[in-house]
Amino acid sequence: KIRMETHVSNNVKYFRGDREKLKQLLMNLVGNSINYSDEGCIIDVGVNRKSDAIQITVSDTGWGIPDADIPYLTKKFFRGKHSITTKGTGLGLSICKEIAQLHRGTLDIRNMSGKGTTATVTLPLNRPTVEKSR
Repeated sequence: KIRMETHVSNNVKYFRGDREKLKQLLMNLVGNSINYSDEGCIIDVGVNRKSDAIQITVSDTGWGIPDADIPYLTKKFFRGKHSITTKGTGLGLSICKEIAQLHRGTLDIRNMSGKGTTATVTLPLNRPTVEKSR
């Protein structure tokens, strides 16, 4: 079993963006948390407003990411240390980064080695129209 907790701050009223792409971003991040965790893991998904931006965080108490892998996580086809025991293409986090950038935002991944990982997507509220990906 894996426990998932969610929280949305009261100061988040709305956010405009590409619904399908943001759904894909969340599914990739939560999917990674599930795939790189053992039974008993806790996954926390939060949405908060930070001044002129929406901040989405996905944190888990999973395996964590080796420090040596962190700089390469959003590179296409990169599979880190844990690729030996999990399936994947190495495209998920590069797609997440691209979706964040299409919304004029950022993706930041922090490791708590052996204690889990936190992915933070920051998306500005005031931005030009979202670019359509090709």
